[in-house]
Parts: sequence; C-alpha cells; structure tokens
Amino acid sequence: MLEPHPKTLRILLARYAEARITHAHTKSVAASKEIDDVVHALCAATSTACVEEAIAAADLLLAASSCQSPAAVARDRASLAA
Repeated sequence: MLEPHPKTLRILLARYAEARITHAHTKSVAASKEIDDVVHALCAATSTACVEEAIAAADLLLAASSCQSPAAVARDRASLAA
C-alpha cells in the first residue's frame, strides 16, 4: 500500500473535524456533503472501508511518521488488521 503523506492525513482529519462541527451547528446539506467527501477521501487515502477505521489508520500512520520504533509500528498495524 502506498502511504499518504502525513500532511495530507492531517489536512483530511482537520477537514473532517471541521465538517462535523459545522454540521452539528447548522445541520446544512453543504456540511453533510463535505463530511461525505472527506470520509471518501480519508478512506481512499488509508485503504479502509469506514470512517472509524480510516481515523484509526490515519492515527497509526501519523504515529509511524514520527519517532516511533519500527517494531511498535508493526505491532500496531498488526492489531489494526486483526
């Protein structure tokens, strides 16, 4: 799997959070569409099927891009795949 750049993941996660907040306050169709668009992009970027898995995978990928040991990253990825 090609891994997305950490900046891309951060942008997608921020867009998702912003869209959820906007939708909670306005219940607008535009906010609902933004949520759907970001969820689709986040799932595609992380090769997952649902937003919960996408967020978990993005968290793992971001942790792996920091100073986490390769063994810990492998262990986390194995637990996500299980």
